[in-house]
Amino acid sequence: MTEAIEAFNLKLLLFIRESMLDDQSSKLKILLGLDKETAQLISSISIDEVITLSKSGFLLFSPRIKCDEFRKILDSKEPDPKTLIEILNRNG
Repeated sequence: MTEAIEAFNLKLLLFIRESMLDDQSSKLKILLGLDKETAQLISSISIDEVITLSKSGFLLFSPRIKCDEFRKILDSKEPDPKTLIEILNRNG
């Protein structure tokens, strides 16, 4: 993968990881199509593991994710998990 794609995927995974700790995590898990085990993995992985996953392309090509809309959120300094859920609801 190119460096730009890896960087985007890293931001996306960090955002999802942070969102999994939010009170809306069960809804996010369902909308992303993650099973319980995968969701728990994402919420518990270290930053080094997130970097490794981002290089593997994990979650990058999820059919529910529209990259243009995510770019707006991920470029912001503090993405709001509720905004992610709204985007998934619109695109789901």
